[in-house]
Amino acid sequence: MTDTLIKHLIDPDGRFEPIIAPVVNDLGYRLVRVAFAGADPKRGVILSVMIEPTDGTKLKVDECKRVSQMISATLDVSDPIADSYVLEVGSVGLDRHLTDKKDFERFKGYEGKFECKMADDKGQRKFRGFIEGTDKEGVTIRTQERGLVLLEWQNLSMARLVASDDLLKALQSNAV
Repeated sequence: MTDTLIKHLIDPDGRFEPIIAPVVNDLGYRLVRVAFAGADPKRGVILSVMIEPTDGTKLKVDECKRVSQMISATLDVSDPIADSYVLEVGSVGLDRHLTDKKDFERFKGYEGKFECKMADDKGQRKFRGFIEGTDKEGVTIRTQERGLVLLEWQNLSMARLVASDDLLKALQSNAV
């Protein structure tokens, strides 16, 4: 179960995770993120759902289609979006969002981009650095400009990996 302190990283809007996560989990996947991802002028807003298999295998296109059909049926019943929308279900990708404390631990040593809701005492809201570790307070990153910086869980508004050759190799060899 995802810690309630960082559920806002999975579902920034706050209304989709309780509806979508049970469907995704029942199908053997983990809901990584659900968020509005812009709009299509002809079809409406885009609701982007990022998932990953819980068994560590690679996500296939036909799996996305099956999950999309199940989520769509559930959203039709609960009707959380008043206007027309497009549902997109896909893989987390190389520059994946980090939305669970386990993600931060899994990708310790890799570079990420982070945004906070409120600026720190130096007026900074956006950070880029390597994940050093986590504790109950937040994630510690090593930045080039400021050294070690603790980003508190409740202040994080976005966290995602920076794509790199080392990350790609690690993912391909199942080293992370």
